[in-house]
Amino acid sequence: MTVRSERGVLRAQAQVSEDVAPGVVVCPMGYWLGSAEGDATVNSVTAHGFADLGRAPTFSDTAVEVGRVG
Repeated sequence: MTVRSERGVLRAQAQVSEDVAPGVVVCPMGYWLGSAEGDATVNSVTAHGFADLGRAPTFSDTAVEVGRVG
């Protein structure tokens, strides 16, 4: 599948689970670019910015579109 945001796109394998709410995508971190499918990791779809309150990272809340490869 592809995961796309305003910032970038990555290829990944999908697994549907009742543990995740409908409309939510969970992409665990920890994959090195060299072991990722294609040329990108989950970091390619997330922002580099910080929240205005406490300078917390904003990468955990990213709107994405999921589609088929091709």
